[in-house]
Parts: sequence; structure tokens; C-alpha cells
Amino acid sequence: MPHDTHIAETILSSDKKDRSLLEKSASYFAIICTLLMIGLKLYGWSISNSLSILSSLTDSFMDLIVSAINLAAIYYALKPADEDHRYGHTAIEDIAGFFQASMLVGTSLLIGVEAVKRFIHPIEASAQTQTAFTIMLICLGLTLAIVVYQRFVIYRKKSIIVEADSMHYLSDLLTTAAVLLSLYLWDHYELGWIDPVLSVVIISVILWGALKIGYQAYKNLMDAEMDDDMRQKIIDTINEQSGHQGFHDLRTRCSGRKSFVQLHLELSKSLSFQEAHDIAENVENKLNDLLGNADVIVHQDPV
Repeated sequence: MPHDTHIAETILSSDKKDRSLLEKSASYFAIICTLLMIGLKLYGWSISNSLSILSSLTDSFMDLIVSAINLAAIYYALKPADEDHRYGHTAIEDIAGFFQASMLVGTSLLIGVEAVKRFIHPIEASAQTQTAFTIMLICLGLTLAIVVYQRFVIYRKKSIIVEADSMHYLSDLLTTAAVLLSLYLWDHYELGWIDPVLSVVIISVILWGALKIGYQAYKNLMDAEMDDDMRQKIIDTINEQSGHQGFHDLRTRCSGRKSFVQLHLELSKSLSFQEAHDIAENVENKLNDLLGNADVIVHQDPV
């Protein structure tokens, strides 16, 4: 038994280390690519005087700040539980997610203001618009690379921080595509009005993503119960296990990527201590299998 426990702890430690490396690599990759895009957009803006590129440049500076904050949050969230934080440090993920959702709303408002300005005061195309178009095309490729890698990390490790960051870069992907379309139509057909129209579409996507991220982070910070579908899965999992006569006082919540479940399991008072323990432990293990990274507490009530 001690040997099996040691093996389980080793596997858990290895999985945690793998998760840490993947999440950190996603943030480092995003920061490096964003720094490169800032340099390219600065040059593109200087030669074209395009307000679309200037708006995108401002957004990239915001990306850099947010990605740096997320990286710090990842380092903090992966710290093990200690005497002052018995439940770990995963709540920092929700704080970072809520902050980033606020930043996304701010970005949306900035794009909205820029759209109104562009609609009221159209700008004539510059002679260097084609060069600016090429620069933004490179930025589109870099942003796409960031999103693809972050989605891979999300699929593997289900990190809220990386998911929030990915939504931000996904909005940048749409923004960059809109800037490219705007530059092309602006240069070839003098359709300056298309830019504010596309900006409205971008704003809608950004705001929807921001509301989803912010709402989930808010629920986690307020210790709200898990959604009905997950609670039903938990209830079904408990009911599928044999040996108990029911349960009550089920409580659930999430903190970052970690789930917390508490319940009172009703057991026959004729059971031995070992039998009751084994039944309760089986329920805990099944819930851990269902939820992944979870803290499950099962209180045994004799009936």
C-alpha cells in the first residue's frame, strides 16, 4: 500500500509539473509574439498613418500587460497549499480572469470610439498602405499561432487563465482580419466606411466573450454552486455507487481550475468502521475521476 501511494503521488506530481510547463509556455509564447507585433505595428503606423493600425497597436500593448499579469497568476496559482492558504492558490485564476474580462470590455469601448471617429471623419489612403497591409498580414499569422497553441494548452489542461487569454487573442485575430480588410478596401476601392461597420461586429464578439469569462470568474469568486448539468452529473455518480442509502447537504464550488465538493453520505449504522470508510472513499474516488482536479469531502452519517 505505501508503495502504491508513492506511485500515485509521483504521477500526480508529474501531471502538475506538466500542466505548469504547458501553461507557462503558452504565456511566454504569447508575450514574445506580442512584442514582435508591437514593433511591426509601430512601423506600419508610422508609414501609413492608419488609425486602424494605431488602434490595433494600442490593443497589442494591452495584450502585453494582460499576458504578463496572467503569467504571474499562473506562477502563483500553481503554488502548493500552505498554512495560510489551506485550499491552495487557484482563486488567483478567477481574479485574473475577472480583470481580463474588464480589459476586454475596455478594448471594446475603445474600438467603438474609433469606429465612430472613422465614420464621421474618413481618412484618405496612404501611399504605403500596401506595406502596412503586409505588416498586418504577418501580425495575423503571429496572432493565429498564439491562439492555436493556447487552444492546445486549454484542451490538455483546461486552464481558466489561458482560456481567458486565448479569448483576448481571438478577438485580436478578428480585429487584425478586419484591419486587413479595411486596408484593402480603403486602398483599392476607397471604401472607408467599411472599417466602422466591421468594428461593430468585432465589438459584439469581444463583449460576448468578456461577459462569459467575467461571469464565470465572478461566480467562482462568490463561491456559487456549479451549473445544473455538472451538479446532476455529480448526483448521478453518487447514486451509481453501492453501499449507501442516500446523501444530503451536497455543496459544490469552483476556484480557478479546482473543484470543491462536500456531502453527507447516509450509511447503515450496522456497518463496521472499515466498511463505511471504504464506501465513502469509493464515492470520493469516483467524484475525483469525474471532476479531475478536485477536493472532495464525504461526511459519513449513520442511519
